[in-house]
Amino acid sequence: MPIIDHNPRGGEKIDMSELEASRYKERSTVERVYSDLKDNHGGNFVRVRGSKKVMAHLMFGIIVIAASQICRMFREKEEWEEKHKLPDARAT
Repeated sequence: MPIIDHNPRGGEKIDMSELEASRYKERSTVERVYSDLKDNHGGNFVRVRGSKKVMAHLMFGIIVIAASQICRMFREKEEWEEKHKLPDARAT
């Protein structure tokens, strides 16, 4: 069942339940990944034929997206550690 955010268009906004809001958030995340795959990693124009070759082509894009997310995660962790550096206990 699709979940669509209500657009009031001059009327009253109907709020979603907590369950619907969490599913809407998950849907948005998945759509961002699909958009990244299509726009930046060759998912929009597949130039191969056959289901196995198309699947391999798309999976290479998914691997690139996963690798970039892992790199981003480590970079953000290092930045957080630099920002919240604790004093060295052995210095006293």
